[in-house]
Amino acid sequence: VKKYDLNDDELIFLFVGRIVPEKGIKHLLEALLDFPKNVKYKLFIVGSFGSSFGKKETYDKFRKEIFNLIEKIKDNIVFTGFISNKELPSYHALSDIVFMPSIYSEPAGMVAIEALASGRPVITTDAGGIPEYVNNNCAIIVPRSENFVINLKNEILSLSVDKLRRNQMGLIGIETAKQYSPQTYYNNFYKVLYG
Repeated sequence: VKKYDLNDDELIFLFVGRIVPEKGIKHLLEALLDFPKNVKYKLFIVGSFGSSFGKKETYDKFRKEIFNLIEKIKDNIVFTGFISNKELPSYHALSDIVFMPSIYSEPAGMVAIEALASGRPVITTDAGGIPEYVNNNCAIIVPRSENFVINLKNEILSLSVDKLRRNQMGLIGIETAKQYSPQTYYNNFYKVLYG
């Protein structure tokens, strides 16, 4: 990540995932469109366009919409494309806030758990199983309502200007992520099988 020309006064936002409608990237970009100019940031979009649940023409339209949104705030966007899993920790270490704005029933996205384990606060949604493994102490869970984009923007802004809260959420996130370590998973699985 040393290759990126970043300023010390810029917040680093991170989105990791396939660039598909159900992951909520369009809503995230819309939320950042009229972000206050005094809050300087770079949004790292780590991932590539992948297969989607929709039809090809719907997906082609989505790609066009994404590129149009990126063009409007291009000075704030770093589009990395696919990054291998072994490189992801350096992007987490660089970030201030990690986004997982899923709008479909996400079963158990690893993005949030990886962010928590890295000590980073997460802004996510109430989609699927997400609220089962993050909580309001380490993440901001935005309901997917008709005001979703506005509420998402407000939560991003609120957390952006509160470094102390980000740090506190990060510390709680590290403890929360320990529940999902391989050893803890094994121990819990063993208890289910053998009491």
